[in-house]
Amino acid sequence: MEIILIIAGIFLMYWRCLNYYYLIDDIVRRWGYLYEVPETSPHPSFYSTRPHPWRHLFLIITHSLNVFVVYLLWGWVPAILFAFSPLSVPGTAWITGGYYAVTTFFTLVSYYFITVYHNFIGSLIGTIFFTAALGSTITCIGFPFLFLFSNPLGLFTLWPLAFYLKGRRFTKGYKIRDMGKQDKFSIKKIPVMTKVVAYYLYKIVFPYRLAFFHKFGESYSNDENIRKQMNSVDKWFWISFSSILLFIGIGWQFSPIGVLWFLCLIGPFCQFKVLGQFVAERYIYLPSIGWYVILGNALAAYPILLWTVVILYAIRTHFYIPAYEKIESLYESGIRNIPDCLANYANLGERYIHVGRLLDGKDILQRGLDIEPENFLCYCNTAAFWVQVRDIQKGIYYTEKAIELGKKKSSWMIVNAMREQMKGLLAHEKEVRKIIMDKNYTIGVKNAVAMG
Repeated sequence: MEIILIIAGIFLMYWRCLNYYYLIDDIVRRWGYLYEVPETSPHPSFYSTRPHPWRHLFLIITHSLNVFVVYLLWGWVPAILFAFSPLSVPGTAWITGGYYAVTTFFTLVSYYFITVYHNFIGSLIGTIFFTAALGSTITCIGFPFLFLFSNPLGLFTLWPLAFYLKGRRFTKGYKIRDMGKQDKFSIKKIPVMTKVVAYYLYKIVFPYRLAFFHKFGESYSNDENIRKQMNSVDKWFWISFSSILLFIGIGWQFSPIGVLWFLCLIGPFCQFKVLGQFVAERYIYLPSIGWYVILGNALAAYPILLWTVVILYAIRTHFYIPAYEKIESLYESGIRNIPDCLANYANLGERYIHVGRLLDGKDILQRGLDIEPENFLCYCNTAAFWVQVRDIQKGIYYTEKAIELGKKKSSWMIVNAMREQMKGLLAHEKEVRKIIMDKNYTIGVKNAVAMG
């Protein structure tokens, strides 16, 4: 009976998503995952259209199925926490988040067969489902390592993982995403790995300030000072290290599998090798289940505390879901919740310019530059504003500045695009000057004739 009410609550909360629009990265289909890295955005009108409601309904159903399997494995308390957690929003309200929800479903079913049946047949069926999970996203690649500390029959899942890591999809996708990056794993990466895991842990325990883009690690790949700071054994390293030890020590008392689940499944995103977004809420969808198992076991004996947490989760989720309604609301929500993250300003300013809200776009980009005066993305999009309003001189100035800053940050794809824009601006400026000179020459001739 409990699970029926929980799933009914999921549909009630997420039903409004059926009318939501396309968002960032929704142009990449499942079969293009890893292969496709969008280098250019679709036409701005794309983000003013809606997918068929069935696609949103599919995500709601998938999240409900995930909650159902959690219920079968660990009971209704972890299930209700997972169902209404605000960290489940990206996997349920964002169409591209379906990657992560589907991977989670196959991973949970795999774990179900391996642990509940606890025999060779169960492990074989679980391995098949894990293979299907690998075909969706890479968020599950830490899953087989769970069984180094528990059921050894689960180590069968290492077999498809080994084939996957050597397969064409992963190796080709890895090369595409690694192109141009100067980032290699070394012992120096241990401090940043520790800080990243602690950051995810903090977001899971306190899921309040949420956004598609986060400030944490935003400039790690292209700012040498930020990289040195995050790779250093400083105060934040020891705080992060202590937080992880505290999580393990306390969490183990309530659910050892919950601790292992979180650590093994967040491990691939600890940035031992930077490939995608430095931190992202969608990466937490699957690992966070371990936290709900721990928290559920801790609160099961204290119904008042449990329902307080559930209600707080549901309230935060209720107000976070609308962020995924359209691309403007996604970035506006990001600015409200993480006001020092420049990616939200740069992207929102660009969107406003695309839809004709030119002054709003310029103001948002200026707010970004007020926070970080040398943010090259804000310069890129401010250049686009001046091009739109036909101020060629200011367009040239901001384009030159964007190229200069982009070189420092090794953002060559954007630098090359800005260079092409510069060629067009200079050609346009030359043409305008020629028209003015010709016009002045004609006026001069007319004046000379008039003066006799």
